[in-house]
Amino acid sequence: MSKCIPEGSSLHLAASNTIRSWSFFELPRTVHVDANMGCRGIDGAVSASVGMSLARPGSLCFCVLGDLTFFYDMSMLGNRHVKGNYRILVINNHGGNIFKQPGHMGHHIGNDNADLYIAAGNHYGGKSGTFICKYAEAAGFRYLAAKTKEEFLLSLKEFVSEDVLQPMIFEVTTADEDEVQAFEIMKHLAMNSKAQLKQQAKKILGDKGSGFVRGILNRS
Repeated sequence: MSKCIPEGSSLHLAASNTIRSWSFFELPRTVHVDANMGCRGIDGAVSASVGMSLARPGSLCFCVLGDLTFFYDMSMLGNRHVKGNYRILVINNHGGNIFKQPGHMGHHIGNDNADLYIAAGNHYGGKSGTFICKYAEAAGFRYLAAKTKEEFLLSLKEFVSEDVLQPMIFEVTTADEDEVQAFEIMKHLAMNSKAQLKQQAKKILGDKGSGFVRGILNRS
């Protein structure tokens, strides 16, 4: 999606996993990006992004967030001032996936226990497929959904279209194990790219030149 966001749009990234995931990808240079982490958590992302859409009525405003962050602040979508330039991408992974990533407590106690005690699994209908849909339509939003990559790509064109003047909610259902695996793959790709860049720089600069550049960076 990152390359498909129209020039001049705004993008609000909500909380930990979303920010970590999107940091792997480049966006068009004119896209305005922000995030309000609050207390390092989920508070107020929908409200903040709706406010951004009202402050920027001439461009599309996207909010990307997980299901818990969405449910925490979803009442804002009933505000009568929400315009057709507002779009939400909800990653519904049935709870707080950040707590199940390697290095977090939930990863060590297993997904079932993490859902029960930490990640708030089974709340808000889980992956019912109807909970967000009914709420979105009742609030006057266009609802889109995807459970596979193919379904996502089919709906993406409409979701980022500047020709559709109706607020949208795009619910994308994912699995915990897929998210963990995808993040590990991207993390290692990023690390490998960084290592290759260092090797190329050393070839060009040589040991003496590399030491000189390292000295400058260490002083800055």
